[in-house]
Amino acid sequence: MIPKPTFFSERLEDISMDQVEKYRAILIDVDNTLLKHHQESISEKKRKWISSIKKKKIKIALASNTSKKRAEDLSKILNLDVFVAYKPFPFSIRNWIRDNGFETRDVLLIGDQVFTDHLAAIFAKIDSVLVKPMTDRDFIVTRLISRRLEKIIYNLWSK
Repeated sequence: MIPKPTFFSERLEDISMDQVEKYRAILIDVDNTLLKHHQESISEKKRKWISSIKKKKIKIALASNTSKKRAEDLSKILNLDVFVAYKPFPFSIRNWIRDNGFETRDVLLIGDQVFTDHLAAIFAKIDSVLVKPMTDRDFIVTRLISRRLEKIIYNLWSK
C-alpha cells in the first residue's frame, strides 16, 4: 500500500503558513497544481501565496515534468528555480536538494498526482502534499490510467 501524503489540500493557495513553516524548501508541480495545462497566466491568489512563502525565507522551486521551455518561462515570470523532475523518479529531486544544501527533512513537494508527484516524494524521502487537480483535463495516459488508479488509492486511504 502506498503511504498517505503528509497532508491534503483543496488547492495550493489553501495551504497555510502553519502547515509549511517547518520546511526550508518547497517544490511545486506545475501542470494542474500551479496552472491548468496550457494556461499561461498565474492567478493573483497563487502569486500572493508564493510571495508569502518567500517572505518566510522558504525557498521555492518548480519541479515539473512539463516541457523545459514552459518551466523556464514560468521560472522567469515568478523568479523561481526550476528543474525538470522526471517524476516519479527521485534523482533530479535528490540532486536539487543536495545542490541547494538541504536535508530531505527540510523539503516538501506539492503536486496533484499520486503516481508522479507523491511517489517521487516517497522515493526521494521527502514530505508531500496532494492537492486536487485544477481541471480534469490531463494528458491522455494520465486521464485513462493514472486518474482511475488514483481513485482506488484514495478509496483505500479513506478507510
